[in-house]
Amino acid sequence: MRKGPRTGRKAIVGSTYIQGKEGDPTTKELTALQNVMPAPKCMQDGSAPVTEPLEKVNLSDDPFTPRLISVSTNLTPQEKEILITILKEFRDIFAWSYEEMPGLDPSLVCHTLNIQPCSRPVVQPRRNFLPDVEVKIKEEVEKLIASGFIKPIKHPTWLANIVPVKKKNGQMRICVDFRDLNKACPKDEFPLPNMDILIDSTSGQGLLSFMDGFSGYNQIKMATRDAEKTAFRTPYGNFYYTVMPFGLKNAGATYQRAMTAVFHDMMGKEVEDYVDDLVVKSKTRETHWEILKKRGIDVDPAKTRAIALSPSPSNKKELKSFLGKLSYIRRFIPGLAALTGAFTPLLKQNEKFVWSSKCEEAYGKVKELVMRLPTMKAPIPSIPLKIYLASTATAIGALLAQEGNPGEEQSICYVSRQLQGAETRYPKTERLCLALVYAEQRLRHYFLAHKLHLMVKTDLVRYLLTKPVLSGCLARWLLQLSEFDITCVTPRAIKGQALIDMLALFPEEETSILSREVPGELPEHSTMVAYENLWTLHFDGSSTTTGGGAGVVLTSPDVESMALSFKLNFPCTNNVAEYEALIMGLSTAQEMGIRNLKVVGDSNLVLSQLNGDFALKEMALAPCRTVAEKLIGAFAQITMERIPGTTNRYADALATLGSKLSFTNEEPSISVIRKDVPTTESQSMTRQFERDDWRRHI
Repeated sequence: MRKGPRTGRKAIVGSTYIQGKEGDPTTKELTALQNVMPAPKCMQDGSAPVTEPLEKVNLSDDPFTPRLISVSTNLTPQEKEILITILKEFRDIFAWSYEEMPGLDPSLVCHTLNIQPCSRPVVQPRRNFLPDVEVKIKEEVEKLIASGFIKPIKHPTWLANIVPVKKKNGQMRICVDFRDLNKACPKDEFPLPNMDILIDSTSGQGLLSFMDGFSGYNQIKMATRDAEKTAFRTPYGNFYYTVMPFGLKNAGATYQRAMTAVFHDMMGKEVEDYVDDLVVKSKTRETHWEILKKRGIDVDPAKTRAIALSPSPSNKKELKSFLGKLSYIRRFIPGLAALTGAFTPLLKQNEKFVWSSKCEEAYGKVKELVMRLPTMKAPIPSIPLKIYLASTATAIGALLAQEGNPGEEQSICYVSRQLQGAETRYPKTERLCLALVYAEQRLRHYFLAHKLHLMVKTDLVRYLLTKPVLSGCLARWLLQLSEFDITCVTPRAIKGQALIDMLALFPEEETSILSREVPGELPEHSTMVAYENLWTLHFDGSSTTTGGGAGVVLTSPDVESMALSFKLNFPCTNNVAEYEALIMGLSTAQEMGIRNLKVVGDSNLVLSQLNGDFALKEMALAPCRTVAEKLIGAFAQITMERIPGTTNRYADALATLGSKLSFTNEEPSISVIRKDVPTTESQSMTRQFERDDWRRHI
């Protein structure tokens, strides 16, 4: 059971699912606690919901002092006998009371406050309690004194009040209001483990043992120089903690540091730890391996049931509580941000809470999804991950998946968020790129450990990720993604319900090419139709005294366009500029993988020379025509059409812009913003409103 020497002894309880229960309080006791606020559910004692049946096992030889732990009923009689024998052999590491809890050696870890030197000590004013509540406070103080957790103090410099909190079983927990003390303490940046990685590392194990630190924080001593600063006031005197209490700012970081020091050579191998929760894992049970591997990672049904049965929120506090519960299972819900977008206006500070039919509809969809959450899988090393992107006008999302068995995709994680500010004005292509960047930020540990196949059917996304010619946010995103091994792959079929669920929640995405009549895997041609459609290339060139310019506009079959403006920083004629614009447009289309193209321009000379109608007389144009003809031959289907200059204004404006620009260092990023109302008109409306304002003096 033990591996190597350990400094200090830390008592633990045998399971997070077992807590000692005492007798029900009397009616008098309940009356005395009426004016005490109830404890939050996360602080309540009692058994945590589990999906596996457990049974109580007594480790004590004394029938009058039971020592109960929880053991799975799925164990075979032989396994149960072996486990109980081991637990009894190492019974001294478990604790059922404060007296049995030795604590950790202060030479290994102790909690320090590191109060900032400029901070002034705060003595909080006294609070009064009902007489019956004071009796309960006295009982709890006597317990803490008997266990050695607190000591009396006469002249404290820092002094906080207690906050009695009523437990679910009617007893009382004494909390201390350390808010003033916490403000004076700098934050301890010791990292907590990544919860997604912990869940993945425990998935697929043959045997798991769950342990919880018994009053874990109180097993760490306070630093001698800081102990008296934790002083608190009671009706029976002032006391300070000799052990680390709950409520201190950096208590969690100190506890995690202690666990890392104790189990550093076992974490990630035999042990996983998150603050005071320990999981000992093993792969030695071959007969049970396949069952757990197929089961994967599931949400506790009790959690989902609590969400599904909750009534509609009636105020902001209840809505925030509901969203907080959803954040616990967000990796299981496809398009969560798109679903909860209807609630966003209600959370604004000065917004009146009005629960509309739109909110109720979104609320119902969320509850419906919660009741049929998918089973997630932990990623398998050395196998590439697949990432699917989706977006709407208000939200972005991504699905991380992996192909386990041939032809079967296993979902790993969903991520999504709402678009903010200027992001809502991004075109569809940039929204998809933003979704990829957000997925990288949330799932960076997966991106670093695996090769990734980006499943995109949008040529513009493919182009932006492989040809970094743009500046601004796109250039920053490309630089941010350059450290990962990402390959663009064309999705050929839908494999798995997880992708179908995500696409259903992002209806504005390009999913119409996927037939809904055939469930499961679709034929290849159904996802390749978009690539066989015709793209359009508008081009134009410009030559002025300040230089040359070229404009290119590529339009997809879905009428989504990409505009490029080039500065020709060399002497050229207008015909050379026209050829340069055409060549750069053809090169861009070829790099994007476009096979069928319609070329549209207003240069009669260039198009007629390429069609063979005009002979080449200017020798300076010969190299340009040769390059253009070579590029034209690379397309499966290409047509050329001449149009009047008045109908080619978009490309003409880009060419003129490029010729007029002058820059020496970085290529500028230019945004063109549409404004529907004149500024003078909007100001006039504002002034008119101010004149007619009813709040004027009588």
